Amino acid sequence: MGDVIIQRVLDDFYNESDYDDFAFAGGLFAVINLYLDEDLGERLRSLIKSFNVNKFYEIDYTHAGELRHPAMLEKLISPDERREIVAMLVPVKKRLDFPC
Repeated sequence: MGDVIIQRVLDDFYNESDYDDFAFAGGLFAVINLYLDEDLGERLRSLIKSFNVNKFYEIDYTHAGELRHPAMLEKLISPDERREIVAMLVPVKKRLDFPC
């Protein structure tokens, strides 16, 4: 599973950069970094599956069984100049009941 890092953007944050912000209801995402030459579908399924045993968070699905927001990719600066790396973001939400 690896390290867990929780980051929060303050409600009064104002973006002054050249990049666009996208606000999502709920606004919680699980993120995994991966190289584009890896099997993205398998890594997405693995990330989703990892939440089956998470006591505090679950994947955020609609009533129709689809992700509340589409999975997103964010291009990152790769430490390996021969491989492109991205962050894959998947919507999550707090579990209403905590399993024992």
